[in-house]
Amino acid sequence: MGPKSTAIQQTPIIKLTTQPQQGLIKTYLIIFFLTLILSILITINLNCS
Repeated sequence: MGPKSTAIQQTPIIKLTTQPQQGLIKTYLIIFFLTLILSILITINLNCS
C-alpha cells in the first residue's frame, strides 16, 4: 500500500464527481447563451419598431 495504490483507488471517485459537474456547466452555458441571444433579438425588434 503505497501512494500509487491510494491514487488508483481515488480515481473512480474523481471521475464520478467531474462528469456531473461538466454536465451542469454545459447546461449553464446553454441557458446563458440562449438568454443572451433572446435579449439581443428583443432589443433589435424594439429598436426597429
